[in-house]
Amino acid sequence: MGPVTPFGHDATLIYVPGIGGCGRSDAEWTRGLRAGGYDGKIEVCDWSSRLGPLDALWDHERQRVEGRQIAICIRRLRAESPSSPIVLAAHSAGAGLVVHALEDLPPGTHVDGVVLMAPALSRTYDLTPALRHVHGRADVFCSDRDTLVLTIGTFLFGTVDGIHGEAAGHGGFVRPARSAAAEYAKLHTHRFSHARQLLGDDGGHYGPQNSSVAAILVAPLLPRSESPAARPAVASAEHARTVLLAACGAMISLWVARLPDGLAQRGHTSSQKNDPIVMTISSNQNHPPFGDGNHLPAATESSPGSRQSAKSTTTERGPAR
Repeated sequence: MGPVTPFGHDATLIYVPGIGGCGRSDAEWTRGLRAGGYDGKIEVCDWSSRLGPLDALWDHERQRVEGRQIAICIRRLRAESPSSPIVLAAHSAGAGLVVHALEDLPPGTHVDGVVLMAPALSRTYDLTPALRHVHGRADVFCSDRDTLVLTIGTFLFGTVDGIHGEAAGHGGFVRPARSAAAEYAKLHTHRFSHARQLLGDDGGHYGPQNSSVAAILVAPLLPRSESPAARPAVASAEHARTVLLAACGAMISLWVARLPDGLAQRGHTSSQKNDPIVMTISSNQNHPPFGDGNHLPAATESSPGSRQSAKSTTTERGPAR
């Protein structure tokens, strides 16, 4: 496949990881978006708890507070640049914060897209209030192989919305009887498939965060500068035919990147200087975001009721243009 055309230089993607905070798989996903051509900003909301993952999962009050912080960020971005695309993305329980943020937006305020990977929300959670604030697509990546976390785990410990049962990341969302069909028409479900497997997705909880999946399947779904109506609803047939070739190239690149430092650097120039802009809008300093940026005071409103008082903003500049 030929060189990727950069896009989205004026866009902002707000990414929310799961209850464990930002990790290697989250960084791999953002690298995949870059490989797929996404050239905009990425803001990371790390809401992990100092008391551990289960505390983050069960503290529903703090989830609402963190969701409100994301909504404040969206409103700020809209005020600064009303026409620039905004996308929300989340993995696992982070989907709950994305939904809460959308629910907290005032009437008339919208984002341009949503991507939920292995969402740990209950299948019948009514997305209608959240989808009203999506001016475009809401894409959900799920897998019926993600049984350990999103079936057994959620039966034992609950979903992010407190339901002990199967999560939407396992079987997909089910539209409740009284929900709005017009809003649910924005929802597009991507189930585990042979194509995803070829890209390195093993169907497990972290499978959708594979960088090849991000580059080949997710990046084409992100908004360009044009209106959402002008974007194709699904990848073209020509794009689908390139998946195998692109997957081979991406897997080779990943294999080289994971070699020990001494081997990987032989005849290979590091691309560390060209890492994306990464900003943390709500961060536990025990779980730093990707990259090695400078720590600045947070620009978010105070959050009474939040257990995390240590908020920081980390900025890392992307390629010079």
